[in-house]
Amino acid sequence: MHDYAGAAMLCDFQIAGNSLYENDLLRMKASLLLKCGERNEARAIYEHILLAREFTWAKVGLAKILLQDGEHLLACQMFQEVIAENPLYLDAYDQLAAAHKCLGQSEQACGVLERAAKLSPNSVLRQKGLGEVSLRLGDVTMAEKAFRKCITVGEHSINRTSDPYFGLARVCGLKQSPQEAMQILATVQKKFSGGSSQLRARITEGLIYLDNGDAHRARAIGQELEAMLAAASAADLPEPNTCMDIATLLFEVGGKEPAVKLLYYTIQNNDNVKAISDEVQKVFDYVGMPDEGAAMIAAARKEVTEIMNQGVLLWKTDRLEEAVEWMRAERKKLPGNLRVLLNTAQILISHVQKRGYDPSLAIEAAEVLAQVSKVAPGLPRHVELHEQLATLGADTGAGLGRRAVPNPTGD
Repeated sequence: MHDYAGAAMLCDFQIAGNSLYENDLLRMKASLLLKCGERNEARAIYEHILLAREFTWAKVGLAKILLQDGEHLLACQMFQEVIAENPLYLDAYDQLAAAHKCLGQSEQACGVLERAAKLSPNSVLRQKGLGEVSLRLGDVTMAEKAFRKCITVGEHSINRTSDPYFGLARVCGLKQSPQEAMQILATVQKKFSGGSSQLRARITEGLIYLDNGDAHRARAIGQELEAMLAAASAADLPEPNTCMDIATLLFEVGGKEPAVKLLYYTIQNNDNVKAISDEVQKVFDYVGMPDEGAAMIAAARKEVTEIMNQGVLLWKTDRLEEAVEWMRAERKKLPGNLRVLLNTAQILISHVQKRGYDPSLAIEAAEVLAQVSKVAPGLPRHVELHEQLATLGADTGAGLGRRAVPNPTGD
């Protein structure tokens, strides 16, 4: 296990003994603190450095933290400043595009990625991002160029994924070239095995049929997807973009009810992610149901808030057993919702603190925090809860120290 916190402390000793390299050591310390989840301490270092001098690395470091903490507009402004000062700082373009996406500014994100791709055309991830945002904006020409470039330069890259193949297949469908689209789908299924690729290929195939007027085949695939959704548990459902593609296809072939249900779930699992809410609204706009989409999004968010309020009420009124059961049930329904996961971990830890040490609850809390780390690594609250969990055994005399608790960060 890497001791990033210990390494950060060593930086302090070095600074005390040799101030000549203080800035370099502070830069290293901030990087180490970020690796162990101490974003607030890293932020303080970057802000301290910037008070004395506007080092680009400090501004970028601070802007990345702002982006992760949801301060998207301020992060956007800082990345723009970095690019204005250093037009060749390519990472700033990628981060700026991410900030624009979080703000729902797809056109601005596309423009930034296009500029970056001209400066560095052989970046697999950048070309993929440009292709995806261009496709969402309906710029088929730009999307095709980016996806083809991504596939070419990524053939032997560790960053190679199936995404640009599916994107290019969709582009070919939109260009009324279904034969080439189907050939691309056949290729991607050979290159990338697994259930996820098979599912995405089937969804994309259905959308291609729609784009080319084959309603009968599209409807058949839609029925397959409806059956799959009916049999799937919440944990089995795919990631948000795939859910939105399924919903788009279902709306078009008459499966309104399962499409709305799927999008409702997508919002509930990502109720605090503006970019996802915006994309879900675009699906409703596309099928001519903008008002129904806005109402559904509001209802989904309201229900999640009510779920949270009920869990907090049970917790604050010391009905901890009921609170644990409530949050367990909601976690099964919404396995990717960060607020549900964090509150579940908090209530499990509180139960142990107030009712006495229970190894099964401590392990369950560690598993929940590990799930948080997968969904959104580095959250300050995740770090705080992890620290609370690590001290439970020692505090209760159970002999459970830091190493005895499953490590939620995966380090």
